[in-house]
Amino acid sequence: MKEYVVIFSNKAEEDLNNIFAFVKEISSKWEAEIVLQKIVKKAMQLDVFPERSEVVYKDEYGCAYRITTSGRYRLVYVVKRQESKVLIVRIISVGQKNGRLSW
Repeated sequence: MKEYVVIFSNKAEEDLNNIFAFVKEISSKWEAEIVLQKIVKKAMQLDVFPERSEVVYKDEYGCAYRITTSGRYRLVYVVKRQESKVLIVRIISVGQKNGRLSW
């Protein structure tokens, strides 16, 4: 079974920071840490069989975006098969109104 390295894009890291700040503001630092731990754990589980989620979008370059969820958050990711990497592109709230996301 092939294993992949899971990495976070700069935008995904920014998303994590924003999620932490938001949850901390409306709840507590402890709750924010738990939410982040769950999101990161879900992302790291993509190291094995990351293509289990179907492709939800292909851009003009043929890049296939997939989504998995952790609680109320969607992790948008790309599988880079030849590099054995999974790139977490964005992390967005299920209820978030995005219009067009900037990847």
